[in-house]
Amino acid sequence: MVLNKFLKMKNAKGFTFIELVVVLGIFAILSSVVLFNFKDFSSGVDLQNLSQQIAMQVSNMQRKTLAGSQYEFAFTGLGGGRWIPSYGVCFKSADATSNECGLSSQQYVPGTTFVVFADNNNDKIYDNAPLLETIDIIEIKGGEYISEICSNEGDDCGGAEARVVYTRPNVSPEIYYGQTSVRDISVQISSENGATRKVNIWKSGQIEAN
Repeated sequence: MVLNKFLKMKNAKGFTFIELVVVLGIFAILSSVVLFNFKDFSSGVDLQNLSQQIAMQVSNMQRKTLAGSQYEFAFTGLGGGRWIPSYGVCFKSADATSNECGLSSQQYVPGTTFVVFADNNNDKIYDNAPLLETIDIIEIKGGEYISEICSNEGDDCGGAEARVVYTRPNVSPEIYYGQTSVRDISVQISSENGATRKVNIWKSGQIEAN
């Protein structure tokens, strides 16, 4: 019996060097495929989160307007909070070259910044007045950016700037594609690997992130 065990152990073989190299190669290939797909998955999640954030900011301005929220001015000479009838969001795409949204070059990196504002003088424009109109200048981080802004009227995607402004008591916003009033816009966001998502905003008041 002891002899039989000895003979089995003697005849037992492990991996040869070639077999080991083949196994490691297969493992490396599978790992590369998994990591590549994970990068795409992670990028898709980041884009989804960004589209939801943009839609939420637009929706927040709508709610502030309807609720008659007070905007607390940073300039104390105005005596604190004041009711503002209009709130809005201003977007600039990566192709923007002029001073749309009123942002200076120090405040703005193309496609990675958008502004939520209180329309203090009710002119439907963000006047880049940090003490009077600026609520927040939101920076997009992580490699995603606003790649394109389109007006779905005629599928025009050549614009670099868009504004969505709500005025109480209207649920429907005023939407400006550049300087032109339009019925709807879509804000396209992209990742470094070319994946895209859109936030659609309609004059009816509907906001959709997809």
